[in-house]
Amino acid sequence: MKRDKEGAIDRYKVRLVAQGFSQVEGFDYNETYSPVARFTFIRFLLSISSILGLIVHQMDVETAFLNAELKEEIYIHPPIGMSVSSGKVLRLKKTLYGLKQSPREWNDNLDAFMINIKYKRISADSCVYIRSNASGVVIIAVYVDDLIIAGNSIRLVESVKKEFHHNPPTVASNP
Repeated sequence: MKRDKEGAIDRYKVRLVAQGFSQVEGFDYNETYSPVARFTFIRFLLSISSILGLIVHQMDVETAFLNAELKEEIYIHPPIGMSVSSGKVLRLKKTLYGLKQSPREWNDNLDAFMINIKYKRISADSCVYIRSNASGVVIIAVYVDDLIIAGNSIRLVESVKKEFHHNPPTVASNP
C-alpha cells in the first residue's frame, strides 16, 4: 500500500517476481551476465561534462525488465489470487524481476534499441553510447536500468528522454 502524506491509502502497488533461485543453468537460462558502465567512465563523464558545460540528467527506466522478450521457455505457477484452472501454469513471454537472465535480456534489448535510434557504442565501454549530429552531441552511460545522459543543450537531453518515453526499448533482442 502506498500512502499519501496524511497516511491514507493512495494506491496499491504490486510486483510479480519470479523465483529465479530455482532456475537451472543450461535449462532455464544460458547467459546471465549483463554489462554496466564502468564507474571510472561515469566519473570521467561527469568530470568532462563539468569542464565542457554539458547538461547532465539521470533517468531510471521504469519496469525495464518487463520490456525484454525471453529466448527460453519459462513457466511459472499463477500468483495467489489469480483464477486459473487447477494444475495450469503460465508461460512467460517477457522477462520478470527475479529471473536470472532478466538483466542480460534487458541489456540486449536496450542495445538493439540504442543502435536503432542511431547511437554508436564506444569501444572503450560497451555500456556507453554516443550520438552526434548538427544539433549537438549526446552521451549515455547505462548502469542496469539507470541512464546518465549528458548533452550540450537541455533541448537535446529532453529530446532523448522523450525518445525513451514515446518509443520505449521494446525491440526484441537478436537471437
